[in-house]
This record gives sequence, C-alpha cells and structure tokens, in this order.
Amino acid sequence: LTMYYERFSDIERAGEAFNELLTFTGEASVVDVDRSVREYIRPLDYNHGSMFADYCGVESAQKLHEYTKNESKRLGYKFDYDTGRWYL
Repeated sequence: LTMYYERFSDIERAGEAFNELLTFTGEASVVDVDRSVREYIRPLDYNHGSMFADYCGVESAQKLHEYTKNESKRLGYKFDYDTGRWYL
C-alpha cells in the first residue's frame, strides 16, 4: 500500500485517504474520520512538492532529485527542474 502525503494534506481527499488506510490496518471502526479531518487538517500555506526548494533553493532541490530520481519515479513523482518542485 502506497499512501501519498498529498492525499492526507488535501482536505477534499483526506477523509478518503484516512478511510483507506484505516481499512487496510483493520481500524476503520475506531475513528470518526470526518470529524478528525475537519478538526485537524488545515489548508497548506505552500505548494505540494515545493518545500525543499523554498527552504534550500532550486539548485539544492535539483541535486536532491539527482540522488532520489529512481525512487521518485517509482512512486509516480515527476520533477520540474525550473522550479525545483516534485509533483504527481
């Protein structure tokens, strides 16, 4: 099971993502997901995949991508060399 951070941090998709994860772990009946999502998920103040470039610079993000590109590709991420941002 591969779960992407983008699904958990997007208030529109978080409930579905948490339900899928809780069903996978056998804990689906334990948590009120809708209430938890409304209570704990907050809108992001940055663009997905841009945090590293925002803090460390585009050049550092490009270097990191060179080290991680095989794993990123396997997980379905693409990398924008101009912005230093990963995206699905």
